[in-house]
Amino acid sequence: GVKGQVWCWGNNKKRQLGDGTTTNRSGAVRVMQSAGIALTGAVSVSVGSDSACAVMSTQRVQCWGSNQYGQLGISNTSTQIYPSFVHRIDGHFAKARSVTVGAGFVCARFGDDSAWCWGRNDRGQLGSGNLRLLTAPNPVLIDSATRLGRIVSISAGTSHACAVMKQSAASSVVYCWGDNRSAQLANGLSLFRQWATLTRSLRGIYPSGMHLQADAELIGREK
Repeated sequence: GVKGQVWCWGNNKKRQLGDGTTTNRSGAVRVMQSAGIALTGAVSVSVGSDSACAVMSTQRVQCWGSNQYGQLGISNTSTQIYPSFVHRIDGHFAKARSVTVGAGFVCARFGDDSAWCWGRNDRGQLGSGNLRLLTAPNPVLIDSATRLGRIVSISAGTSHACAVMKQSAASSVVYCWGDNRSAQLANGLSLFRQWATLTRSLRGIYPSGMHLQADAELIGREK
């Protein structure tokens, strides 16, 4: 068979199955690049509440499904029938190592190990320092002048995200941003954060990866 095809099933009201229709599917259907042509070349896929994204073999990112908050990364919120290539703010194709999809927003680890997010931002889940919806990738910030870098993994929850940042060959730390109503940022506070903030509970532990589950649980993988 052809390598890198993507198959989806389930609710399709917002075109999140990527098959060019809004028909719910009880069986797997191929994600289509266009009418009659299947999407190929995907190396990883992440699924959110009503959209999905894939990193392609070219390191370009394609997204499909709802675009209500600009989560397709195409610099607008217009509906798309088939998967679309994510564009950076400067108009060039976004190239990523990995991508993770939340509820109405997307984050990615780019080729230079920086973290970028786009889409819904009402709880600061883009880490951009403000609450403005962004329809193209924007760098995650630690403060107004410092981008979050040296990222080795990134994961999105419903309305927050976290990233593992490598400090040295032997140590790493976790930064989180966005919704904090369930203390999911682990920073000792309950307020949402528009900047990436260092977690408190993982200091002294050196994770190599993680996965966010729903709003409150962080499943880590220690070295």
